[in-house]
Amino acid sequence: ERNQYINFEFFQILDCMVKQQNKRSVPHIYKSRNFFPKGFVDYTVCNIAAGRIEKGINKGYLPMEAVEIAFPEGAAFNGDI
Repeated sequence: ERNQYINFEFFQILDCMVKQQNKRSVPHIYKSRNFFPKGFVDYTVCNIAAGRIEKGINKGYLPMEAVEIAFPEGAAFNGDI
């Protein structure tokens, strides 16, 4: 089961960290990630952010990606949310 709560402020901070590409932030992102259960959107977005920093990718916009993870396109029409 996924947490449907979207913490835009948290995702904005993670997005800024990805844009900065500071590899020293990765352990802190993983520490934050471990605060959430694995099924939570926050856990997944932390993994994405850390992975992008580790790979040197600064593209994307995590707040909107988090919305898509929490509420997949078409889920509302299928009665899934």
